[in-house]
Amino acid sequence: MADGPDAGGHWTTYRPTTAYGPTLFLFAWALLPVGFQVLMVAFQRFEAFRFPLAAVAWLMLMVPLVSGTAQRRGAWRTPLVQLTVACYGLTASMLGLTWGLALNEWWWVPYALTFGCVPMLFLAIDHLARCNQPGWERRWDPSVPVPAMDALEGWTLVSARWSPAIMAWYRNDVGDVAVLYGCKDDRGVHHLRIEPLMQATPNASSVVAVRWDVLNGVPLPVAEAE
Repeated sequence: MADGPDAGGHWTTYRPTTAYGPTLFLFAWALLPVGFQVLMVAFQRFEAFRFPLAAVAWLMLMVPLVSGTAQRRGAWRTPLVQLTVACYGLTASMLGLTWGLALNEWWWVPYALTFGCVPMLFLAIDHLARCNQPGWERRWDPSVPVPAMDALEGWTLVSARWSPAIMAWYRNDVGDVAVLYGCKDDRGVHHLRIEPLMQATPNASSVVAVRWDVLNGVPLPVAEAE
């Protein structure tokens, strides 16, 4: 982790563009069928609609989850999001099992799991919204492989070749995540980005376990460096 992202003058910081206001709006609407579930539990009425209502609630809770995670690269690799997805998966499995096998006396199981998805979804979206650490980007020749084996210590490597998909990702012991991927600016110039998902911290460049001196040793593309 010698040097830093600005030691060679190649890297600039950027802030990922996010808009979690609409996501929270979708989350508020998703609570509507959950509220009907609460009423159904409280008054024990309309038993025939228990499972359909639970399915509607699950589907509506899925919308803000997708909306929130789609705004950040690597969001699906954060522990809170993974735990939320596991809760969603368990809920869908139990709902399908109890509804499909007509286990009407076990209706409370998918209901309890659906209720559990609500706080998990809120915590996941809140965590992503709090990840305000700026990322780093630099120009990169897509024909030049990234020296990932030397520069990215402890990272999970997907591909060393420039790609708009996630090329590598990293997660430390406290759950902070960083991803490496390629992108193009408005002029079509290729860039390489390292995007952390964590709250802003002064030593973020060392937290992501990158050997900046190795990456800084790769020169800028000739046509763009002039």
